[in-house]
Amino acid sequence: FILALLIDPISKDIDITEIELGLLIGASFAVVYSVAGLPLAMWVDRGNRRNIIAMGAIIWGSCTVASAFADGFSTLAASRVGVAIG
Repeated sequence: FILALLIDPISKDIDITEIELGLLIGASFAVVYSVAGLPLAMWVDRGNRRNIIAMGAIIWGSCTVASAFADGFSTLAASRVGVAIG
């Protein structure tokens, strides 16, 4: 939700278009979250949940921190994908 709140300063800071902003807010998160959800849910059912949750928290946290240091569309999109998977 922070990305949506800070859309104007972010778009000016890293010089991205409105189309790229729409992809960052919508598709880069929602599509990956939807596609990765089923395989990850099956893995959670069959694997060690404690370790999977710990790994998910580490991925989520590191990608959230990485998004703070993004200098362009591709790095911000990659970190959003990591947040979705985490």
